Amino acid sequence: KEALSTKHSVDMSVLTLGNGSNDIIEFVARCFLSPKDNAIYSKYAFAVYPIIVQALGAEGIEVGAKDWGHDLQAMLDAINKKTKVVFIANPNNPTGTFIKKNEMIRFLEKVPSKVVVLLDQAYFDYSNFESEDVSFDLVEDFPNLIISRTFSKAYGLAGLRVGYSVSSYDIADYLNRVRQPFNVNSLALVAAEHALSDDVHLEKCLRVNKNEKERLYKFFVSHGYDHIQSFANFVSFDCRDNSHKIFKSLLPKGVIARPMDMYKMPNHLRVTVGLNEENSLFMESLLSLNES
Repeated sequence: KEALSTKHSVDMSVLTLGNGSNDIIEFVARCFLSPKDNAIYSKYAFAVYPIIVQALGAEGIEVGAKDWGHDLQAMLDAINKKTKVVFIANPNNPTGTFIKKNEMIRFLEKVPSKVVVLLDQAYFDYSNFESEDVSFDLVEDFPNLIISRTFSKAYGLAGLRVGYSVSSYDIADYLNRVRQPFNVNSLALVAAEHALSDDVHLEKCLRVNKNEKERLYKFFVSHGYDHIQSFANFVSFDCRDNSHKIFKSLLPKGVIARPMDMYKMPNHLRVTVGLNEENSLFMESLLSLNES
C-alpha cells in the first residue's frame, strides 16, 4: 500500500487490495447489492459482472452496446430507483473499446450520487499509453466512483493475483470489511511492489504491444477480416461464421485464440497481442487455414 500510495499520490486509507481486480468486483457487489437492488452493465462487457450480480440475487440490467463498446447515454437512461451499482470496463474486455476521458467525466456528472460506479481499469496501462485515460484524482470529485486496476495485465503477474482499488475513504472502509484478511499472499505482494517500480520494463512492454497491434491490424485489413480497434493487449476479429472451425484448427499449430460465444459474439475470436515471433506464428497459421 505504501508503494501504491507513493506511486499514485493517494492516501493509503483509500486503497483496497484484492486477489486480482476480480476480487474488487466481488467486494463492490457484496457491499452494495441485495436481492431488492439492480446493477447495470453493458452488452459485450466482462462476463464476471452478470455472474456476481446473479450470485447475490440482485437484478442485472444489460444495456445494449454502441460500436461494440459502452453506450453511456443508454446506461444513464437505464438507472432507476433500485440501481445501486454501474459496472464499466475501460478499456472494455473483450472488445478493447475505449471511452475517452472527457466522455467519462460527463457521464459521471450525470450519475446520481447514490449510485456507485465501478470503473474497471484492468487494461489501463495499455490505454493510457495510447490516449489519456481517467486518473485516480477523479475520485476526489466523484465520491461514488471506485477505480480498480490490476497487476495481471501489463505487469504480467496474472498467476500471482494482485489487484487494487482507489475510492473515497468511506467506500474503502466498506470494501475492507468484506475483504478476507489475507486475501493477497506475501509472495504476490513482494512481486507487485518490485514490478511497480520497474518503469523501464513496463514502457518496453507497452511499446511492443502498440507496435505489434498495428501489425495485426494491417494483417486483418489485408486479408479481409473485420476487427475491432483495441486499446488493450488483444484484438477481436470477425471469422465470418467460421470461428469454431478456425479456433480448433489453430490449436494443433500452437496458437490459442479465445472463442467469444459467452460474450454473445459467436463469429468472433479474440487473439492476444504477443511478441513479434508469436504474432507471426498466428498470422502464418491463420493464412495456412485459408489456403487449405
